Amino acid sequence: MFDPKALRLFLDVLSDAVLVVDRSARVYFANTAAQSLLNAEPGSALSELKPLLGDTLIATITQVLTKGVPRIGAPKPELPETITLPDGRHFGVALSPLEGERWALRLAAEPATAGETSPTHAAAPPSMSSELVGLFWESPFPACLQDSEFRYLHVNQAYVDFTGFGADQLIGRDPMELQPQEDRELHLAYRSQIGEMSQPGQPARLMERRLIHADGRERWYRATWRTWVDEEGRTRYLSILQDSTAEHVARERADRSARELDDWFDLSPVGMVLFDDQGLLVRTNPAFEALVGQVPVLMSEAEPGVQKLLCWQEGRPLDSLQPGSNPEEAQAWVMHSDGSLRRLRSAVRSYRTATLQLRYMAVVQDRSAEEERDLAQMQIGALMDTAGVGLATFQESSGWVQHSSAHFAGAAPSSNDAPASAALQSIRRDVVMPDSLPEYERLQQALRHAQRAEVRYAIRHPELGQRWLLTRVEPATLASGKSTTSVVTLDITEQHQSQQRSEILLHEMTTILESTTAGIAYLRGKVLVRCNSRFEALLGFHAGKVVGSGVHELFEAQPHAQMLVNDIEAALESGTVFETEIAIDLPGQPRQWCALTVRRAGPAGEASEAIAVLSDITRLKAQQIELEALARDRELMFSLSEVGIAFIRGDRIQRANAAMCQLTGYDASVWGELPIGALFASPAEHQRQREVT
Repeated sequence: MFDPKALRLFLDVLSDAVLVVDRSARVYFANTAAQSLLNAEPGSALSELKPLLGDTLIATITQVLTKGVPRIGAPKPELPETITLPDGRHFGVALSPLEGERWALRLAAEPATAGETSPTHAAAPPSMSSELVGLFWESPFPACLQDSEFRYLHVNQAYVDFTGFGADQLIGRDPMELQPQEDRELHLAYRSQIGEMSQPGQPARLMERRLIHADGRERWYRATWRTWVDEEGRTRYLSILQDSTAEHVARERADRSARELDDWFDLSPVGMVLFDDQGLLVRTNPAFEALVGQVPVLMSEAEPGVQKLLCWQEGRPLDSLQPGSNPEEAQAWVMHSDGSLRRLRSAVRSYRTATLQLRYMAVVQDRSAEEERDLAQMQIGALMDTAGVGLATFQESSGWVQHSSAHFAGAAPSSNDAPASAALQSIRRDVVMPDSLPEYERLQQALRHAQRAEVRYAIRHPELGQRWLLTRVEPATLASGKSTTSVVTLDITEQHQSQQRSEILLHEMTTILESTTAGIAYLRGKVLVRCNSRFEALLGFHAGKVVGSGVHELFEAQPHAQMLVNDIEAALESGTVFETEIAIDLPGQPRQWCALTVRRAGPAGEASEAIAVLSDITRLKAQQIELEALARDRELMFSLSEVGIAFIRGDRIQRANAAMCQLTGYDASVWGELPIGALFASPAEHQRQREVT
């Protein structure tokens, strides 16, 4: 990127006339030679130069400007190679594109042919009189006379005042010694041309230079030279200076202001865009690009939301946008590159540039944050209404501020609809229950020192009775550096009472479970979640060690543990009750027998719930063994006895031993269907026996 200031300085020292014109065919810049030759001023129309440059050249240049900057490889515009001014001088013509849709028109003077003389510059005599030099010496403009080596011979009083050095300090010195070191090389290059440019009959050409004043300040000037041959035939150079320090300082200030404005434009957090009356977006800053995404080149390519935002309708700006009028404000929804909609607001104003061109400046702000803020306030208000939450905020500027749900919702507060917590904001010490005073003091300490805290305490309200409150203190630091503290108070009386009831119920259930002789366990997803101490004792686990164990870990000591676990899981999947008896052998203790019952307590699934019950049946098992032994002994006595024995039920003989079979002669297979009367000699004897028994 070239430096515009350096380019202007370079163009000003050129001997060729250079005009910089923009797309609207207006003069954007004219160097010193162009101003002297054509009387062209910045901002003037190119058509005003037709009397000097001719209709053909002006029309050709206008046509080129209308087409815009040519593409790479495009043919060069067809311009006349030379033009002749009305005074008869010939100039070569060249038109070159610059940045920013501007063009440079260069007019280079061509040497006069033999026999031609300049009608406006008559040949000067070979020498100048001392009276003519004296005229310059009385001039208010700084002037100096230099020898052929460019050393000072004479200086006037204006020159002495301009440099700050006395005449005796200047005579015999080279003016280059007064110039900054970095300018001397360029000045040496121009000295080789001074002899030719300063000859009589040549137009005066100003060159801008600077020197260091005696007090160390920079002084800028424009200088022109004229060659003078004195009476002795020696070459002398007469230099006339024009002080341009104030102009240069003003130009530097303007350039600095322009650079500062450019920096402010680019660094501004607010979106800014500059466009012309043809819809060309001349300039945008990064904030605008972040707001609208892809920035179009022309307004016609922009989406409708952007056009509405920039007050562009039907292919042109709004008629109300006039220079000097009040800015137009607009709002629109603009689609961002990520697909989201943003609500943007703009202020658009029109003005004219130095070249009288219309420009439109728009400042764009993102209103999405306000939408999100309003939505958040509505949500907070609804949450406060639903939960009965009270909120207070401490601000350094305004102190404590209490907020209600109506404040966040944007509605007027209603005393009838106020939640109960609204009456529980300013809690005094005298309403706090004695048992809660330590927690209340901790809350006050947190408020005084802006410390984070969460406190539960009980109060006895004169209207609401005993209530339980939860207050949370949350300190924070705002973006501005100010400290703030938010205090949220919630009435948790119902939750506290529910928690107390749950604790009582849990205590009662725990007491019941711990008092029973059966071991009971609750399993979720085949993992033991809770059990009583009897369950742990029956399986031989230490207290608290069995929680979190799987079904396989509970019964891994059983001989066929895997089969047992598989049977339990199958029963749970099918929804049936699993029952079995297991023997538990603990070190140093006799074998214990337990009845295991597992049943599902909820629907089947990955986290199915089940209840396992272990009952100690060791005593019953011993009694069962004793009964089995007694039955075996009775069976031996029945079978081996030599006395005939038969079991009779009703009128039938159910069973008889071998001795009975031998005595009666009946086979053992017929006893189940044999009536008791078959053992008697006659029915009468049987009847008599029945009457007796």
